[in-house]
Amino acid sequence: MKPFLFLPLALPLSLLASPLEEDQVEESFIPAYTVGQFYYSWNADADFDSGSDELGNQEIGLQANVPLFQYQALRATTGLRFRYNQFEFDGTTFPLGNQELDLYRVLFPFDFWTRFQENLTSWVRVMPGVATDFEDLNGDAFDLTVLALLSYGFAEDWKLIGGGYYSQDTGEAVLLPAVGLIWEPSPNSRLNLTFPRFQVLFAPNDDWLFSASAYLNGASWNVEDPVNGESVQLNYGVVRLALGAEKHLGNGFWLFGDIGYQVGQSLEIEDSSRVALDTDIDGNLFLNLGLNYRF
Repeated sequence: MKPFLFLPLALPLSLLASPLEEDQVEESFIPAYTVGQFYYSWNADADFDSGSDELGNQEIGLQANVPLFQYQALRATTGLRFRYNQFEFDGTTFPLGNQELDLYRVLFPFDFWTRFQENLTSWVRVMPGVATDFEDLNGDAFDLTVLALLSYGFAEDWKLIGGGYYSQDTGEAVLLPAVGLIWEPSPNSRLNLTFPRFQVLFAPNDDWLFSASAYLNGASWNVEDPVNGESVQLNYGVVRLALGAEKHLGNGFWLFGDIGYQVGQSLEIEDSSRVALDTDIDGNLFLNLGLNYRF
């Protein structure tokens, strides 16, 4: 199975510790759930393993969450996930006629949390949207993610995560299990073993947060082939190894930066009858800068 099959899981599993913040001890220094975010991601140019092509990638993202209602042990939110990627190709291997692609993902998450008892909480996410270049918006650009998880606190510092996940993000329906462990040994530290994202967090005080992470990134888009006008699917996947830091600016705003190295990059372009491109891409540096809003 190609790595990008797991990409849509990276964000939900990475947030498992956050929507359940009510379970935390009050004196925890780990910041609360991110309800808003804006970021810019720069990636150094990377060579194709096949041929002499080179890929450049820049990304801008925005997300926001707002409450729908809260009734006793049930809480619901909705929001927006927007992501823009600009891919620039230099070479002759790329099968699409244009050497620059503007790709968009616009998603609308609906999240529901239910507390059954003190140590047992559920999370259900339904997230429809589109992933496209907006050149020829059609039904193939429709994207749907459904996630259902249970969090069980089986010990004072441990949570066990289990559930299932459905997505059409790779161009076909995929149903996968979702499992993980969260360990919070002290108010200043947390370990997220939530595949496919592994993360160590350390907060020395209320104003700083440091992290070391390994996670999958990427996406799948439906785009128009400018040569023949047909609809094709572009799948991009990568593993990111990162070190990050956040600084509290006040009033819930945090400035953050991540620097790291990308490995395991792959790019695939396929239409209804064939695979036009399937290649690995060399490793490269990346840098993220952005602003989080938490309360």
